[in-house]
Amino acid sequence: TYAELTHRAGRLLELGESVILDASFSAAAHRHAAREVARETASWCTELTCRAEPEVVEARLGRRAADVGEVSDATVEVAEAMRARFEPWPEATVLDTSAPVDEVLAAASAAIEANLAEVLSPGTAETRWVGSDPAEQPVDVAAPEPGR
Repeated sequence: TYAELTHRAGRLLELGESVILDASFSAAAHRHAAREVARETASWCTELTCRAEPEVVEARLGRRAADVGEVSDATVEVAEAMRARFEPWPEATVLDTSAPVDEVLAAASAAIEANLAEVLSPGTAETRWVGSDPAEQPVDVAAPEPGR
């Protein structure tokens, strides 16, 4: 569950570990909980969301279903239902996972580096975390802080 995911992330962050939370985060409330864990542990984080055209998703799900060694609950119907109930996520950097893997990784790395540069800018860290509502912050848990 998301509660367990964020709880475990918080424990690891408190121990100085880096974490990556990999889930759909389709509900804004789950994202808020992840932001709160980051805030409480004085960790920085980057929001990333993966998107692909429905045809690409359907083709991938078809290949997955045909693979007898693949264990997944994902179906076209599940993907459509998730897409229909996905709440807006304006804070996230959208990664087009229709692109080749190396391009997606480069885009993710660039988003993480940009977030780190913003966090490390003079004065940014205080205004980012102290006395502000984490729900309004342009951050989320998806990428770790080095050494954190």
